[in-house]
Amino acid sequence: MTRLVLDASVAVAWCFEDETTAYTENILNLLASGSDALVPPLWPYEVANGLAVAERRKRTTWAKITRFLQRVSGFPISIAAND
Repeated sequence: MTRLVLDASVAVAWCFEDETTAYTENILNLLASGSDALVPPLWPYEVANGLAVAERRKRTTWAKITRFLQRVSGFPISIAAND
């Protein structure tokens, strides 16, 4: 099983077709197939901020954000301890 460090910018890119790349899609596929991800303690806030800014700029809707968060919440993502 693969374990990876997931950056917030990669996760937010999954919300927008014009921001996805082969790399971001590969990471998404790894997580969807059961790979584990480790994120820094600020990751949830960074993702939330990116999505809120996108909604304010009319790049997405709260309905799409909700679907995205439901999907991501099913992935094995662990927050690293802040020692």
